[in-house]
Amino acid sequence: MPPRSPRTSSTPAWPEWYRRWVLPYLSRSALLPVLIAVLGHVFVLGALLLLRLQRHGDPLGWVLTAILLLGSVRTISFEVTHARRPGALTVVVLTCWLASAVLAWLGAWSGAF
Repeated sequence: MPPRSPRTSSTPAWPEWYRRWVLPYLSRSALLPVLIAVLGHVFVLGALLLLRLQRHGDPLGWVLTAILLLGSVRTISFEVTHARRPGALTVVVLTCWLASAVLAWLGAWSGAF
């Protein structure tokens, strides 16, 4: 098997802010509890936003959901552009949306929210 060639100059490198603020949470196991705590807050806020949209359907709910969806799409496209494939960040973003939707459904079904 031939040795792997180093990253070519045509493939962009990760930006400094991404290497400094995002990658450590996805690659270092010591920071995993922090990532889990932040994701838990994102799940709850996303669920509350989806419940607001489902119950009231007001313009503010639509605008906030659209902003979050556009941010999620931008984040996933950023990772696909730089890594040439979906990776850990994509999994985290999609997991947040899935968990928020499930939590919103459970909240609506049980009447807890």
